[in-house]
Amino acid sequence: MRIILLQNIEPTHEIGPAMTAPRRKTLFGNQNGQVMAGWVVGLFIIAAMLVYVTDTIRRSRNGSQSIIYRELALNVAKAGFEDGMSFFRTNTIGTCLTNYPQYAPTNQATIVTPWPQWPDAAFLPGPQYTDEYSAIAVSTPLTSNAGSNLCAGAIIRNIPMNEFQGGGLSPTSNQLPAATLWGRYVIRRQNTRNWSPGLDTAAAQTDPDACHDLSAIETQAALGGGTLWSIVSHGYLMALPQGVAVSGIAPGDVSDYAQAVLATPALYSGNCLLSPPLGYYNGQRVLLAQARVYGEISRINFNLASAAIETGSEGNVSINLNGIVQASGSLAYDLACTDTVGVASSAGSWNSTMTYTAGGITPSLVWCFPGQTPLNLQRIAQSLSGTGKVMGFVDPSTGSSTSLTLPVYSDSGAANQLYQERVAQPSFYYINHGLTLVAGTGQPVLSGLGMAVIQGGLVIQAGNTSSWAGILFVRDYVNIRGPASITGILICPGPISIGMSGDFNRATVSYSSSVISDVENLFQDFTVLNSSIIATQF
Repeated sequence: MRIILLQNIEPTHEIGPAMTAPRRKTLFGNQNGQVMAGWVVGLFIIAAMLVYVTDTIRRSRNGSQSIIYRELALNVAKAGFEDGMSFFRTNTIGTCLTNYPQYAPTNQATIVTPWPQWPDAAFLPGPQYTDEYSAIAVSTPLTSNAGSNLCAGAIIRNIPMNEFQGGGLSPTSNQLPAATLWGRYVIRRQNTRNWSPGLDTAAAQTDPDACHDLSAIETQAALGGGTLWSIVSHGYLMALPQGVAVSGIAPGDVSDYAQAVLATPALYSGNCLLSPPLGYYNGQRVLLAQARVYGEISRINFNLASAAIETGSEGNVSINLNGIVQASGSLAYDLACTDTVGVASSAGSWNSTMTYTAGGITPSLVWCFPGQTPLNLQRIAQSLSGTGKVMGFVDPSTGSSTSLTLPVYSDSGAANQLYQERVAQPSFYYINHGLTLVAGTGQPVLSGLGMAVIQGGLVIQAGNTSSWAGILFVRDYVNIRGPASITGILICPGPISIGMSGDFNRATVSYSSSVISDVENLFQDFTVLNSSIIATQF
């Protein structure tokens, strides 16, 4: 009998069962490693997604906040534009260089070397118009600030933005507490000579962000006419930096302290109060957003004769039976024209002993309204709002004899009430064609108070009840039949016929200095040309 001790025998590769256990152990180890690796990769993916989502939320929040800041800056710039327009409306004399004849040229061809004043020099804001008075010396005493030769380099206002709340400004937050958020607008003045018709034009130093008198550019009229200005308002949204030392004011005095900090030149580019704020000051963010609003404002200047009718020649005027031309006041004339001798003869009536003045009369549109063109007058009419002192109406059609803009006459009911309300509103009619007005209820009439410019001829037939008070300019010819009446001044370079023998009522043209003065006061306010407005956000 043979006994074999198996424990002393070396295992060989041929013995399969001896390899089974190690293989199972290795397989379990591989599976566990794969599971662990999967968990690690999954955790990395989740972490990356969390980072991405968090960053997206943060960027979205910052983007939304940035949009809000830009909108606020734009609102500040708009407020500045309104303030600038208010300045021009309340300082109409001070914004027209021609009010200083010793400094203003007489025409576009005037050569002055060196140029003593530039067209923009008439813009002279004083210390009462700005929060921060950065005094600029002017070479001539155009300003009325107690005889001083100083004016402000810009109109600057600081606006607390207290309605906006949030956390403190930090690298991870763009929110600001109310006490540190401020708006600021700057309306710059051209403080150096910018251009002239003289030989020194090549040395021009134009400030593109300053207000400019564009009168001569628009019409080639005399420089500095003050009829068309551009206003540039820069609006800034600022974070008020903390810890800025201001002499004599404690940081706890919030309002005074803030205004003093905002008036610190070191906060602005080039240490200049007229320049944009710095992006950062002492490691603190200052400029959050900025915007710019550009716009043009225009007003109408007047150069009218003291006469009921202003025309090219006394021979143009025919006063027929039932026609009356009447002066009012001892210094008023019935007729003003370019003739040098003679008086108008007529079968009708000149109701004055002073019927004639002559010399220097050019009854053209550019003569009567210096610095204006037909297109610019139309733009002014389009820009006038019905909610303001003057309502503008424009009929741009050509070759038509039917007005689309005049009030319609009615003598009864609600239609009459609408008619009365319409004619009581001062108006500016710009009609780009000839106009024929016929008789009858429901027909257009030239009635009310204001100014009318008709780019063609005007015919008012017998029986039409037109009754106009103000300034009436007609480019080609005028034929007025009764009972129509014009009170103020009638201007037409061509033939004018007043009244007719077969009329049952008289046609009347009467001079009134008070009516003309009222109309001039209405139109010498500056009007914003809406088509010129350009708003830019930074």
